[in-house]
Amino acid sequence: MPAGPGSRGSRGRQRYRRHPKPPYSYLALIALVIRAAPGRRLKLAQIIQEIGSLFPFFGGGYQGWKDSIRHNLSSNPCFAKVLKDPAKPKAKGNYWTVDVSRIPPDALKLQNTAVARGGAAAFARDLAPFVLRGCPYPPEPPSTG
Repeated sequence: MPAGPGSRGSRGRQRYRRHPKPPYSYLALIALVIRAAPGRRLKLAQIIQEIGSLFPFFGGGYQGWKDSIRHNLSSNPCFAKVLKDPAKPKAKGNYWTVDVSRIPPDALKLQNTAVARGGAAAFARDLAPFVLRGCPYPPEPPSTG
């Protein structure tokens, strides 16, 4: 009988079932949610919340992805911090924006991951229309009828 979520495997290790990890770079995920936001700016907590709500993979107990979000915001030149209060530049709760002209072209395409190679039917092949043109994500499925 196969082990279900949270059941013990053959050597006592727990086996978990997770949603597939989105086959996109963190840069692409961040740019996607910022561009979809009213005013095209979000606070860090809002970025994390939006990514978590769009992609179920990030809703589980794993927290390390949040550090990757912070790292990408501070290290990629396409992201800029907009101070909530210019008198307090070190304060928390500032906004983040994205300059799409500074996003490397390949950053918005599917990454070479097992999910992407396995036919990532649940994911768009390219996030460029959603990030650069502001189309809503996820795309609406074609209507049948």
